[in-house]
Amino acid sequence: GGALSLNMPGSTGNSGDGGAVNVNLNGAIQTAGERSLGLVAQSIGGGGGGAGGYRYDPTTQLMMGNAYQFNNITGGTSYSGGGNSITINQSGGSINASGAGSIGILAQSSGGITSTDVNPYLIDITIAGTVSGGSGSGARGILVLGGGNSSTSPNTITVNSGGLVTSADGVDGTAISANSGYTNVTIGSGGTVTGSVDLGSTPGDMTTNAGGTFNAGFKVVVAANTFTNAGNLFPAGNTRIGTTTISGGFAQTASGVMGVDINSLSS
Repeated sequence: GGALSLNMPGSTGNSGDGGAVNVNLNGAIQTAGERSLGLVAQSIGGGGGGAGGYRYDPTTQLMMGNAYQFNNITGGTSYSGGGNSITINQSGGSINASGAGSIGILAQSSGGITSTDVNPYLIDITIAGTVSGGSGSGARGILVLGGGNSSTSPNTITVNSGGLVTSADGVDGTAISANSGYTNVTIGSGGTVTGSVDLGSTPGDMTTNAGGTFNAGFKVVVAANTFTNAGNLFPAGNTRIGTTTISGGFAQTASGVMGVDINSLSS
């Protein structure tokens, strides 16, 4: 392909709200390039989106955000505007971004919302097919940025029956990551998440319901909030020896099963 050069001037300012994004899919999306994105859903207020790359620079990094973030602006009306709601409903099929550092689904709602405002525009993702990111550093099955910023107004990721969220690294990779937002994760009956789950510095809750399966990676970050297991939890994955570190609260219910593998030959 050819070169792409983006110029996002910071002197004249941009304003306006992002629109609502609704995605319904039941088919196959496949990418194979390094640092590729299977599905991107963005609602950006005040200007912004994706920026990065200059001519043929092979080391470029893609930045996703709004004009506040790109221009390091902390106030003022020149970049006013907020993101809007994002709804992704995968009723089947697959999203497979198999390249190194690639992300299956990236969802971002961002704009001029201060830390004292409760953002009413949320990111809601429902999975009933396969979503897989790539391998290595930066790879994610699902990455959520922005959106809900309080426990009373959270983003949601729900993995329903037939749904699988993972990466090419499996249990050694990161299945779900969230940043700059408050996100709750629910694994429903028949749903599966394989890999680490990192809900960031402002994390929400994670729940595995009865019949759901979580093959936990090396870390689960829920901070002061709670990871509740009422389904099947396999630390370090099923039939594997390893360690899962849970940062935050953990509750095991009466219906929950924790499968632990023991190496009886280890000294």
